[in-house]
Amino acid sequence: AGAVFAFAYLLSPSLQAAALADFHPVTLSASLLLFAFYFLQKRRYPVFLLFAILAMSTKEEIPFSVALMGLYAAVVQKDRAWGLATALLGLAWGGIAFGLVIPAFNPAGSSPYFSRYEYLAGPASGTGGFLSLPAQVLATVMEEQRRAYLDGLVRPLLYLPMLSPFTLALALPDLGINLLSNFPFQYSSRVHYDAPIVPFLAVSAIFGTQLVARLLGRISRPLFKPVALVLATAVLFSSLSSYYRQVFLPLIDHIPAVTEHQRLGEAFVAMVPSQAGVSAGTTINPHVSQRQSLYLFPELKDAEYILLD
Repeated sequence: AGAVFAFAYLLSPSLQAAALADFHPVTLSASLLLFAFYFLQKRRYPVFLLFAILAMSTKEEIPFSVALMGLYAAVVQKDRAWGLATALLGLAWGGIAFGLVIPAFNPAGSSPYFSRYEYLAGPASGTGGFLSLPAQVLATVMEEQRRAYLDGLVRPLLYLPMLSPFTLALALPDLGINLLSNFPFQYSSRVHYDAPIVPFLAVSAIFGTQLVARLLGRISRPLFKPVALVLATAVLFSSLSSYYRQVFLPLIDHIPAVTEHQRLGEAFVAMVPSQAGVSAGTTINPHVSQRQSLYLFPELKDAEYILLD
């Protein structure tokens, strides 16, 4: 059963999508958060803290998941000292990231991604508008495409994560950010945005399976292991089916190939000095990213070179 859930984690279409998309540091958070939770569960707090810090370094909202892990340790595991300290660390890290670091390095003075949530702040100018915000959030979440997004996250794991709300809650920061965004890619499960959610889905599916097996085990103790194995087997087939339909078939339909076009692009990239400022189109941008000044075309500013496909 343990091996099955490891496979289910690796087969997750959301995790595969993150691995196949353009590189984003937050993709690394999936394994780091999984290690962090493992060592938290084992109460090996110094090692947990190491992986929590590594995970928080991948993206600015991850500290809030770490803060929730601290609350989990304080409330569920009754380790209040470590739990509250972790929660405070996560909140402080996230606050510094959003309140100091991003404004200091962004000319607009805040995260450019806040614009994806401005529609929520619009009606909240008055008291009545503020009180209507929960209804607006609920209406947004209940949109067909967003409901399909939620269903696609838990269906490969047979909806078992929903039986473990305390561990599933650890994914709430990224889940909320994705669900409420007006940028459809965030709730498409086709790029990197779900990477921090997948580990908590896998963990919650394990706890959900344990819950079902224990409840049936109370009726008859010998039922515990067979029930766990049957559920694990069903999860394996469900995960394989989701992987086949959402990852394997699309990939074999569009097998990646390096063409003369790509080789020509590499030749042009190689001609640009490594210290030069560059403005590049979206497909070339990642290939020239290791420099001080880089812009997404048509933004130019102090760019010395323009690379377009």
